[in-house]
Amino acid sequence: MEWAALLPDRMKIRGGRLKYLLKRAFRDLLPEEILNRGKMGFGVPLGHWMRHDLREFSHDLLLGSSAKNREFLESAGVQRLWQEHQDGLQDHGQKIWALLSLEVWLRNFPLSESAAVNAVEMHSA
Repeated sequence: MEWAALLPDRMKIRGGRLKYLLKRAFRDLLPEEILNRGKMGFGVPLGHWMRHDLREFSHDLLLGSSAKNREFLESAGVQRLWQEHQDGLQDHGQKIWALLSLEVWLRNFPLSESAAVNAVEMHSA
């Protein structure tokens, strides 16, 4: 990593193409479609995790009695979203992940009373 970081930019990027040196080093081993394809994201099986590995965790965190999101979200809406996902009616994995992130954030960074009042007022408007 340190060696690669010290390389001049012209060795890493050329003609707007990233990973120039790496692609050149492996051009005889990789098919042309791999060498010339665009960036690809790294997929995470959120839908599967929320139905299996993280099912109980997500349920307890989002719908348990200590859920902080209740101050800002309608419990029935969160319950419906979670149940639709569990029943396989919709893949709400991304949304559930976002709700889990919000819940963890709310638990770690509680809002001041004035911020909570402002948030409730915005939600009610």
